[in-house]
Amino acid sequence: MIVLHLPIPPSVNELYRIRDGAPRKSDRVKTWTRAAHGHFLEQGGHRAGKIVGRFHLTVILDEKRRGTSDADNRLKVLLDYLQKGARVISNDRFADSITVRWGHAPVGCTVMIEPVFAEAQAPRAAE
Repeated sequence: MIVLHLPIPPSVNELYRIRDGAPRKSDRVKTWTRAAHGHFLEQGGHRAGKIVGRFHLTVILDEKRRGTSDADNRLKVLLDYLQKGARVISNDRFADSITVRWGHAPVGCTVMIEPVFAEAQAPRAAE
């Protein structure tokens, strides 16, 4: 299992801004991505390895930062970062389950990623 403590991600509503007539990633998302990557490196996340294939994702967003935000709107930016920035998952389409809830997250967002083992790959109990 990979556990990461990251800043609370911006809402998907803040993902793009129109510049020169075309959608571009917003400065808010770029700033969050840099901050998240700093936390990722501080935690040694780059040594955590990569989960290739199916996984379960649990996200805890800090209750103190709830405001009027929808928890599900924060997943897109987070999943994109886990795939393309942190590279701890191969593709977010392999998420078998995603649980997101409000609770205690010391930095703003606690992420737990657990690989799913196929039946043939599952560890066998001692006989």
